[in-house]
Amino acid sequence: MSKYNQLNNVLGWLLFVVSLVTYTLTLEPTVSFWDCGEFISASYRLQICHPPGAPLFLMIGRVFSLMASDPSKVAFWVNMVSAVTSALTVLFMFWTITHLAKKILLKGAAELESWQTIAIMGAGAVGALTLTFSDTFWFSAVEAEVYASSSFFTTLTFWCILKWEDLADQKHSQRWLVLIAYLVGLSIGVHLLNLLVIPAIVYVYYYKKYKPSRNGFIGASAVAILAIGIVQFGIIPGLPGLATKLDYLVVNSFGMSFNSGALILIFLLVTLLASFLHYTHSLSKTSLSIAIASYAALVLSSFSVNGSFSGLIAWAIITGALYFFIFQRKAAMDVVNLVVLCFSFVVIGYSSYSMIIIRSLANPPIDMNDPEQPFSLLSYLNREQYGENPLLYGQYFYAKVIDYKKGAYQFAKGADGKYEKVGQKIERIYDPKDCTLFPRMWADRADYQNAYREWEKMPGEKRANMGKNIDFLLSYQLGFMYWRYFFWNFIGRQNDEQGYGDITKGNWISGITFLDEWRLGPQTTMPESMKSNRAKKHLFLSTANSRAYWGVLPLQKSKRRCLSCYDPIFIYRVLHYLIFELPGTSTTRKRLCLCGFIPNLYDLGWIRCFSHCRLVG
Repeated sequence: MSKYNQLNNVLGWLLFVVSLVTYTLTLEPTVSFWDCGEFISASYRLQICHPPGAPLFLMIGRVFSLMASDPSKVAFWVNMVSAVTSALTVLFMFWTITHLAKKILLKGAAELESWQTIAIMGAGAVGALTLTFSDTFWFSAVEAEVYASSSFFTTLTFWCILKWEDLADQKHSQRWLVLIAYLVGLSIGVHLLNLLVIPAIVYVYYYKKYKPSRNGFIGASAVAILAIGIVQFGIIPGLPGLATKLDYLVVNSFGMSFNSGALILIFLLVTLLASFLHYTHSLSKTSLSIAIASYAALVLSSFSVNGSFSGLIAWAIITGALYFFIFQRKAAMDVVNLVVLCFSFVVIGYSSYSMIIIRSLANPPIDMNDPEQPFSLLSYLNREQYGENPLLYGQYFYAKVIDYKKGAYQFAKGADGKYEKVGQKIERIYDPKDCTLFPRMWADRADYQNAYREWEKMPGEKRANMGKNIDFLLSYQLGFMYWRYFFWNFIGRQNDEQGYGDITKGNWISGITFLDEWRLGPQTTMPESMKSNRAKKHLFLSTANSRAYWGVLPLQKSKRRCLSCYDPIFIYRVLHYLIFELPGTSTTRKRLCLCGFIPNLYDLGWIRCFSHCRLVG
């Protein structure tokens, strides 16, 4: 091992120890607000928490809880899950920054000079330590929540694709891609945020294997979006959906026991994947026939109950695409083998959700939604108890319901050992005059309606328009619910009070008098209670911090493809936050922003590297 690698490993683990000690000393001894108490209780006895669940997190929490000397220490040890995974996030953050900085400086040179090594290590340390002590990350690192573990999977997955990039031309380098697929599957059992690292993976693969071009980049972007869609809208709800079809068929038609369909699905899926993998190696017609038969069984079973024309179209597209790429274009079998293998390992990682059914069958005290059979599990995964949220088109918050539309049938266990219908899903139809594209203000709860009207200054019965809709997007969803949290970490924080747009609570603040007074009024005459708030901090738009969010600009100017690949983590995270998380939300959920902050620490690290190089070289 070279001296550089030794130093890189030692310093990385040293930063891990520093962050772990920091988080352990400041760890919550018992229970924090929101979901922490639920996660601690569910981890201790492997119970079923709120939809869509976090089975892998709960199983890891269970392992940590075994270290408690008595039940009063269980909360501390489940909180330690976040402390350890956060420290590991810092470790992989450091290694990722040093990897990227080294690619900038090496430029084909045989070895790094000593000053370059110092610059690289300094860059990694700056980025890693900034993450360690940043407001939001530290907050999530000391309590039993899933966001610290999700950040760990994000940084680990991105580090793995960089390792693959270094070894891509070597034999067996594809094992890193298979590992990445497994990590993506595992992360589903923690939180779906890690799926947003998929575009970065696709771009790294594209730049490594193909000559970059505009059309190629557009194609890679399409593949990235398709990959996210396959996992989030295909694998996650699709496999349990197939289990419901098979279970209904074998229970109601053949008198088998509940959950038999789920076992049959596992058998068919394993048979399909194993036989197809064998076919990609041997081109055996027998293996291909078994794979086709298994696939046909899955397709036909999907129409046993609640079949639809859209389902038929979906299966036709999937079948046509498979036939075209594998048999018509005769794609290389090693590529097909890799794709099937990666799909298989995503499913293997996703299998952590089997814990939900297994433990629900034991009827623990916390058994939310009772997901002990495929129909209730599918409802649990789809978070149906929270209702439907309009994304691209829908109603304003004051819209009137003019009709109702009946949807798919719902089923539950019957007294005779079969599934019985318990009604149909009901969809509300709103007056088209009260609907809009990309609705941001749609929730009809009384407190939300009041919040919308107060924020957008719409008194009485005044109606919204697209201007108000976009203003809410920019001023509240982006400005108040994203950039404010972002600036807390990299510019400064006013206090720890919950704010709703007023100038004295919860704002970002820089410490630069004229800038703060322009936004928040006089700063010298504020009461002592505000001046002495322990959460108050000023970072003065310092170079180390301001470059964290302006870093993307010189990055693109430098035209270094190897570094621009991580920007999609930030871009897709913001888009996901806008589309899926924020509409109708008035609660503070800054921890959801974590994965969007991480790329800025990469920026911070490599820009610091450039600064060091200019000073020394």
